Amino acid sequence: MWFDRMNPLDPLGLTEGVWSALGQLYFRNDASLWLWINLPSKKLRVWDIFPSNTNFPEAGGRLQWPVPKGEMGLAANLRVVRIPENQIQLPGQENALHYKIGMDGRWDVGPGLWYECSFTGSDRNLGPYSQLALLTLGSDYTFGLGNGLNLTAEHMWAAMGSSITEMDETAAFSALSLSYPINFFNQLRLLSYYDWKHRKPYTFLQYENKLSRGKLQLMAWANPENPVLPGREDMMLFGGLGMQIMYIIHY
Repeated sequence: MWFDRMNPLDPLGLTEGVWSALGQLYFRNDASLWLWINLPSKKLRVWDIFPSNTNFPEAGGRLQWPVPKGEMGLAANLRVVRIPENQIQLPGQENALHYKIGMDGRWDVGPGLWYECSFTGSDRNLGPYSQLALLTLGSDYTFGLGNGLNLTAEHMWAAMGSSITEMDETAAFSALSLSYPINFFNQLRLLSYYDWKHRKPYTFLQYENKLSRGKLQLMAWANPENPVLPGREDMMLFGGLGMQIMYIIHY
Protein backbone atom coordinates (compact mmCIF):
# COMPACT_ATOMS: atom_id res chain seq x y z
CA MET A 1 0.00 0.00 0.00
CA TRP A 2 3.00 2.33 -0.12
CA PHE A 3 2.73 2.41 -3.92
CA ASP A 4 -0.74 1.28 -4.98
CA ARG A 5 -4.44 2.01 -4.51
CA MET A 6 -5.79 -1.54 -4.50
CA ASN A 7 -9.50 -1.82 -3.70
CA PRO A 8 -10.69 -5.20 -2.35
CA LEU A 9 -14.13 -4.46 -3.84
CA ASP A 10 -12.79 -4.18 -7.39
CA PRO A 11 -13.57 -7.47 -9.20
CA LEU A 12 -10.72 -6.80 -11.64
CA GLY A 13 -8.17 -6.07 -8.91
CA LEU A 14 -6.71 -3.17 -10.92
CA THR A 15 -4.42 -0.40 -9.74
CA GLU A 16 -2.22 2.14 -11.44
CA GLY A 17 1.30 0.94 -12.19
CA VAL A 18 4.57 2.40 -10.89
CA TRP A 19 7.42 3.46 -13.15
CA SER A 20 10.42 2.04 -11.33
CA ALA A 21 13.93 0.67 -11.59
CA LEU A 22 14.17 -2.35 -9.27
CA GLY A 23 17.16 -4.51 -8.36
CA GLN A 24 16.95 -7.71 -6.33
CA LEU A 25 19.74 -9.71 -4.68
CA TYR A 26 19.02 -13.24 -3.42
CA PHE A 27 21.11 -15.02 -0.78
CA ARG A 28 21.64 -18.72 -0.27
CA ASN A 29 19.53 -18.79 2.91
CA ASP A 30 16.50 -17.48 0.91
CA ALA A 31 16.94 -13.94 2.22
CA SER A 32 16.59 -11.16 -0.36
CA LEU A 33 17.46 -7.48 -0.72
CA TRP A 34 15.40 -5.12 -2.90
CA LEU A 35 16.46 -1.62 -3.96
CA TRP A 36 14.28 0.71 -6.05
CA ILE A 37 13.95 4.16 -7.54
CA ASN A 38 10.42 5.25 -8.50
CA LEU A 39 9.04 8.11 -10.49
CA PRO A 40 6.83 10.05 -8.03
CA SER A 41 3.08 9.53 -8.12
CA LYS A 42 0.96 12.48 -9.24
CA LYS A 43 -1.93 11.26 -7.09
CA LEU A 44 -2.29 10.72 -3.38
CA ARG A 45 -1.99 7.10 -2.35
CA VAL A 46 -3.51 5.42 0.69
CA TRP A 47 -2.46 7.32 3.83
CA ASP A 48 -0.68 10.06 1.85
CA ILE A 49 -1.51 13.48 3.28
CA PHE A 50 0.68 15.60 0.99
CA PRO A 51 1.37 15.13 -2.75
CA SER A 52 4.82 14.28 -4.05
CA ASN A 53 7.08 16.89 -5.60
CA THR A 54 7.23 15.44 -9.11
CA ASN A 55 10.68 16.95 -9.73
CA PHE A 56 12.30 14.39 -7.42
CA PRO A 57 12.20 10.57 -7.64
CA GLU A 58 11.57 8.47 -4.56
CA ALA A 59 13.89 5.69 -3.48
CA GLY A 60 13.91 2.86 -1.01
CA GLY A 61 14.69 -0.75 -0.25
CA ARG A 62 13.57 -3.88 1.53
CA LEU A 63 15.43 -6.66 3.32
CA GLN A 64 13.52 -9.91 3.73
CA TRP A 65 14.80 -12.95 5.61
CA PRO A 66 13.43 -16.37 6.62
CA VAL A 67 12.49 -17.26 10.18
CA PRO A 68 11.08 -20.54 11.53
CA LYS A 69 7.72 -21.20 9.80
CA GLY A 70 7.68 -17.77 8.18
CA GLU A 71 9.56 -14.68 7.09
CA MET A 72 10.17 -11.12 8.27
CA GLY A 73 10.98 -7.92 6.44
CA LEU A 74 12.32 -4.41 6.97
CA ALA A 75 11.65 -1.66 4.42
CA ALA A 76 12.31 2.06 4.00
CA ASN A 77 11.31 4.67 1.43
CA LEU A 78 12.17 8.35 0.92
CA ARG A 79 10.19 10.90 -1.07
CA VAL A 80 10.06 14.67 -1.41
CA VAL A 81 6.62 16.21 -0.85
CA ARG A 82 5.20 19.64 -1.50
CA ILE A 83 2.75 21.35 0.84
CA PRO A 84 0.30 23.60 -1.01
CA GLU A 85 -0.01 27.04 0.53
CA ASN A 86 -2.83 27.45 3.05
CA GLN A 87 -3.31 23.70 3.31
CA ILE A 88 -4.08 22.75 6.94
CA GLN A 89 -2.85 26.22 8.02
CA LEU A 90 0.79 25.45 7.16
CA PRO A 91 3.04 27.67 5.04
CA GLY A 92 3.57 26.41 1.49
CA GLN A 93 6.71 24.30 1.06
CA GLU A 94 8.10 22.62 -2.03
CA ASN A 95 10.82 20.36 -0.63
CA ALA A 96 9.81 18.65 2.59
CA LEU A 97 11.41 15.21 3.00
CA HIS A 98 9.11 12.35 3.98
CA TYR A 99 10.53 9.01 5.09
CA LYS A 100 8.78 5.71 5.79
CA ILE A 101 10.11 2.77 7.78
CA GLY A 102 8.17 -0.48 7.84
CA MET A 103 8.45 -3.90 9.46
CA ASP A 104 6.37 -6.99 8.82
CA GLY A 105 6.31 -10.66 9.69
CA ARG A 106 4.29 -13.64 8.46
CA TRP A 107 4.04 -17.17 9.87
CA ASP A 108 2.16 -20.35 8.94
CA VAL A 109 1.49 -22.19 12.18
CA GLY A 110 -1.83 -23.77 11.17
CA PRO A 111 -3.60 -20.48 10.83
CA GLY A 112 -1.66 -17.79 9.01
CA LEU A 113 -0.48 -14.98 11.30
CA TRP A 114 1.04 -11.62 10.36
CA TYR A 115 1.80 -8.15 11.55
CA GLU A 116 2.60 -5.00 9.58
CA CYS A 117 3.76 -1.71 11.09
CA SER A 118 5.11 1.49 9.62
CA PHE A 119 6.28 4.89 10.78
CA THR A 120 6.20 8.02 8.60
CA GLY A 121 8.09 11.17 9.55
CA SER A 122 9.28 14.44 8.05
CA ASP A 123 12.29 16.73 8.32
CA ARG A 124 9.93 19.69 8.76
CA ASN A 125 7.50 20.66 11.47
CA LEU A 126 4.13 19.85 9.94
CA GLY A 127 2.13 20.31 13.12
CA PRO A 128 -0.14 17.36 13.94
CA TYR A 129 0.76 15.78 10.57
CA SER A 130 4.48 15.45 11.32
CA GLN A 131 4.38 11.78 12.41
CA LEU A 132 2.16 8.85 11.44
CA ALA A 133 2.30 5.35 12.94
CA LEU A 134 0.33 2.33 11.72
CA LEU A 135 0.04 -1.17 13.16
CA THR A 136 -1.96 -4.06 11.69
CA LEU A 137 -2.40 -7.56 13.14
CA GLY A 138 -4.03 -10.28 11.05
CA SER A 139 -4.82 -13.96 10.74
CA ASP A 140 -6.46 -16.29 8.24
CA TYR A 141 -7.59 -19.91 8.22
CA THR A 142 -9.53 -22.22 5.90
CA PHE A 143 -12.01 -24.41 7.76
CA GLY A 144 -12.85 -27.88 6.41
CA LEU A 145 -16.52 -27.08 5.97
CA GLY A 146 -18.04 -28.10 2.65
CA ASN A 147 -15.68 -26.89 -0.06
CA GLY A 148 -13.61 -24.88 2.43
CA LEU A 149 -14.63 -21.73 4.29
CA ASN A 150 -11.84 -19.14 4.38
CA LEU A 151 -11.81 -16.61 7.23
CA THR A 152 -9.49 -13.59 7.25
CA ALA A 153 -9.45 -11.06 10.10
CA GLU A 154 -7.37 -7.91 10.62
CA HIS A 155 -7.26 -5.04 13.08
CA MET A 156 -5.47 -1.77 12.40
CA TRP A 157 -4.51 1.14 14.64
CA ALA A 158 -3.37 4.54 13.35
CA ALA A 159 -1.90 7.42 15.36
CA MET A 160 -0.76 10.86 14.25
CA GLY A 161 0.89 13.79 15.97
CA SER A 162 3.58 16.45 16.05
CA SER A 163 6.12 14.10 17.68
CA ILE A 164 6.43 10.49 18.84
CA THR A 165 5.51 11.50 22.41
CA GLU A 166 2.51 13.57 21.28
CA MET A 167 0.57 11.17 19.10
CA ASP A 168 -3.17 10.56 19.36
CA GLU A 169 -5.13 7.63 17.97
CA THR A 170 -6.80 8.85 14.79
CA ALA A 171 -8.37 5.61 13.56
CA ALA A 172 -9.00 2.02 14.55
CA PHE A 173 -10.57 -0.44 12.11
CA SER A 174 -11.39 -4.12 12.24
CA ALA A 175 -11.93 -6.08 9.03
CA LEU A 176 -13.44 -9.52 8.49
CA SER A 177 -13.65 -11.48 5.24
CA LEU A 178 -15.51 -14.77 4.73
CA SER A 179 -15.13 -16.55 1.41
CA TYR A 180 -16.84 -19.78 0.33
CA PRO A 181 -16.49 -21.51 -3.07
CA ILE A 182 -19.87 -23.02 -3.91
CA ASN A 183 -18.17 -24.86 -6.77
CA PHE A 184 -15.46 -24.17 -9.33
CA PHE A 185 -17.56 -21.48 -11.05
CA ASN A 186 -19.44 -19.82 -8.16
CA GLN A 187 -18.21 -18.08 -5.02
CA LEU A 188 -19.73 -16.14 -2.12
CA ARG A 189 -17.87 -13.53 -0.10
CA LEU A 190 -18.77 -11.41 2.91
CA LEU A 191 -16.55 -8.39 3.63
CA SER A 192 -17.13 -6.32 6.75
CA TYR A 193 -15.34 -3.36 8.38
CA TYR A 194 -15.95 -1.69 11.71
CA ASP A 195 -14.85 1.89 12.43
CA TRP A 196 -14.27 1.97 16.20
CA LYS A 197 -13.79 5.74 16.37
CA HIS A 198 -17.11 6.61 14.73
CA ARG A 199 -18.81 3.33 15.75
CA LYS A 200 -19.94 2.60 12.19
CA PRO A 201 -20.09 -0.81 10.44
CA TYR A 202 -19.55 -1.43 6.73
CA THR A 203 -20.90 -4.62 5.13
CA PHE A 204 -20.52 -5.99 1.60
CA LEU A 205 -21.91 -9.24 0.20
CA GLN A 206 -20.53 -10.48 -3.13
CA TYR A 207 -21.55 -13.33 -5.42
CA GLU A 208 -19.35 -14.21 -8.39
CA ASN A 209 -20.12 -16.56 -11.27
CA LYS A 210 -17.33 -17.46 -13.72
CA LEU A 211 -18.50 -17.69 -17.32
CA SER A 212 -16.81 -18.97 -20.45
CA ARG A 213 -15.88 -15.44 -21.60
CA GLY A 214 -15.84 -13.52 -18.34
CA LYS A 215 -17.67 -13.38 -15.06
CA LEU A 216 -20.83 -12.00 -13.48
CA GLN A 217 -20.64 -10.28 -10.11
CA LEU A 218 -23.49 -9.21 -7.86
CA MET A 219 -22.76 -7.03 -4.83
CA ALA A 220 -25.01 -5.59 -2.14
CA TRP A 221 -23.96 -3.30 0.70
CA ALA A 222 -25.18 -1.61 3.87
CA ASN A 223 -22.91 1.27 4.94
CA PRO A 224 -23.06 4.71 6.59
CA GLU A 225 -24.40 7.44 4.31
CA ASN A 226 -20.99 9.19 4.38
CA PRO A 227 -18.23 6.53 4.44
CA VAL A 228 -14.96 7.59 6.09
CA LEU A 229 -12.59 4.70 5.37
CA PRO A 230 -9.09 6.25 5.14
CA GLY A 231 -7.57 6.68 1.71
CA ARG A 232 -10.68 5.42 -0.01
CA GLU A 233 -12.40 8.35 -1.72
CA ASP A 234 -14.09 5.83 -4.05
CA MET A 235 -15.99 4.48 -1.03
CA MET A 236 -18.42 7.39 -1.45
CA LEU A 237 -19.96 5.32 -4.26
CA PHE A 238 -20.98 2.71 -1.68
CA GLY A 239 -22.73 4.92 0.87
CA GLY A 240 -26.06 3.85 2.36
CA LEU A 241 -27.91 0.81 1.01
CA GLY A 242 -27.22 -0.33 -2.52
CA MET A 243 -26.68 -3.08 -5.06
CA GLN A 244 -24.39 -3.38 -8.08
CA ILE A 245 -24.40 -5.82 -11.00
CA MET A 246 -21.29 -6.18 -13.16
CA TYR A 247 -20.65 -8.37 -16.18
CA ILE A 248 -16.94 -8.51 -17.02
CA ILE A 249 -15.98 -9.75 -20.49
CA HIS A 250 -12.57 -11.31 -21.15
CA TYR A 251 -11.27 -10.81 -24.67
